[in-house]
Amino acid sequence: ANTEDFDSIWTVLSSSLTEINTKNASTLAFEEIYRHAYKIVLMMRAPDLYEQVKQLEQDWLKTNVRTLVTDSISSSLVRAQKSTDAQDQSSERREAGEKFLTVLKDAWEDHQLGMGMVTDVLMYMVSSFTLYGISIML
Repeated sequence: ANTEDFDSIWTVLSSSLTEINTKNASTLAFEEIYRHAYKIVLMMRAPDLYEQVKQLEQDWLKTNVRTLVTDSISSSLVRAQKSTDAQDQSSERREAGEKFLTVLKDAWEDHQLGMGMVTDVLMYMVSSFTLYGISIML
């Protein structure tokens, strides 16, 4: 029963965390999400929750964020200078570089915002770990 409870609660939490990652958090009830995390901690399954959250975030970064960032790298950034018109190529490379850096900066800011929200939701988990003499970092 404990595994079923954990799995059903994790299903709700993972869905909510995915909404945070996709910037659809405005529809979430954070008090409810917090309560779900609290239930898992009371079940003494906080280490399992930590591992699940870690895996979810790793998968999100690998699948979505990496794709977004690598797709913003244009061929003009990686190809050798073969053009006879160095001025045009320089301008093209500068624009491509600016686009890449904008995408990278936006991805980083989105990640920081999302991790802040996840930390807020799982704050009790960290407090409980400290109470039980277990220390982790989110």
